Amino acid sequence: MTKLSSALFASDEFSHLLAEFLVLTKPTFSSSVTKHGVEHHIPTTGPPVYAGDRRLDLGKLAIAKAEFDMMERLGIIRRSKSPWAHRAEARWQSAPQ
Repeated sequence: MTKLSSALFASDEFSHLLAEFLVLTKPTFSSSVTKHGVEHHIPTTGPPVYAGDRRLDLGKLAIAKAEFDMMERLGIIRRSKSPWAHRAEARWQSAPQ
């Protein structure tokens, strides 16, 4: 019981700090203005390097697309205008005969 009560005391000790700085415990993924003015942006030029296609299982592809859509809505990622960008696609492959 001693460890439990000391853990509760420690959380009470820092609870006022957590309440004061809510932004640290509740991350937001919206595009907000930075305080420092530094941005990370790497424009790419030239044609993309070729790599062979690797297909995902349709179930995994649906999960991946849903995850990317959610990250885009939250503002974590954005669509690229680069020629290096590749849109995920699913195609039915006919069985060899």
